[in-house]
Amino acid sequence: MPTPRPTTTRRTVLLVNDFHGTAHAIRPTPIVGDREGRCLISRAAVLRARRTLCGNAGCTCGGEFGERGGTPQRYNVRVINETYNRALIVRVEEASDPS
Repeated sequence: MPTPRPTTTRRTVLLVNDFHGTAHAIRPTPIVGDREGRCLISRAAVLRARRTLCGNAGCTCGGEFGERGGTPQRYNVRVINETYNRALIVRVEEASDPS
């Protein structure tokens, strides 16, 4: 069976922080020519998500973007690496159904 090709369309991913009751949507940009389906999220978008989800200095409630818990999400964002200008290279995957 052939391996499915990664999509090159931009997806909107909703990040939730249930501790503070906040949510923020990000749109990772697919890396052109990348066969592994990796995407790029700019440093500004990462900081904006952190400020929206958890704006408290020194709070360690969330993950890389300030997300924590929440309702089951459609996509999972997994950080792969960081670029020279501190943008994040991520893999956006379909969330598995918990049931």
